Amino acid sequence: MMKFDENAMSPVGADAEARDSRARRNSSGTGELAELRTRQTPQVVRRKAIDASRESDTAVKLSLSDIEGVLPCFTPGTLIATGKGERRVETLQAGDRVITRDRGMQVVHWVGKTTLTEKDLRAQPAMRPVRLRAGCLGPDRPARDMLLSPNHRVLFNESQYTGKFAGSEVMAAAKHLTWMPGITQARAETVTYIHFMFAQHELVLSDGLWSESFQAGDYTLNALDRRQRDAIFQIFPDLKGHEGMDGFTPARRVLSRKEARLLGA
Repeated sequence: MMKFDENAMSPVGADAEARDSRARRNSSGTGELAELRTRQTPQVVRRKAIDASRESDTAVKLSLSDIEGVLPCFTPGTLIATGKGERRVETLQAGDRVITRDRGMQVVHWVGKTTLTEKDLRAQPAMRPVRLRAGCLGPDRPARDMLLSPNHRVLFNESQYTGKFAGSEVMAAAKHLTWMPGITQARAETVTYIHFMFAQHELVLSDGLWSESFQAGDYTLNALDRRQRDAIFQIFPDLKGHEGMDGFTPARRVLSRKEARLLGA
């Protein structure tokens, strides 16, 4: 058995490949990412005042209905790049610092997880994880086989396609990529889904592939039960109002299923 969200487009510079390489080297204990480590936004600085006891609330269990809604998740064993090297996603806790693509080192504020049984997956086969084979999106993207929830979105940059979206970074959900070679829905008997949240939507290096953190929004928050929402509202009270969600706009433009098919055009 296996144990295991209109959005701003961001231009891609010619050094995208070099940046990815530096991040991978840093997560292995080599290379320099001083800028990534020290870059901070006013919102992040403000969040540093959060009571430490609030940050210590770690894993919140998610329900099957949550996962089958809109929540993107990792699976155990996925390696996340941190300032202290790669960490298995299941070992991350609130308070840990993770490397992000846009804002350097950021603090994890919330972690959620759930395990779907064989019975759950028989009832909801669409919730079986999507497997991305090593190198299916380019050299070391990902660096090894990985499993993601169907709704988890991964980053595409100009080196990975030459079609309609060339020159810009965009995100696409794993479930919209199964037409690509090396990407299929896995035949898992059981799966544990894990996700984590920062002070805003971020891109993290997961198994060598940039993919998203949890994005707070109407759909994702409404997919949570009251206890889970309350845990997040305790950390981010501004999220109780729509204005508070402005800081959680998508890190990149999100492609629809139809648009994702154009990535290889």
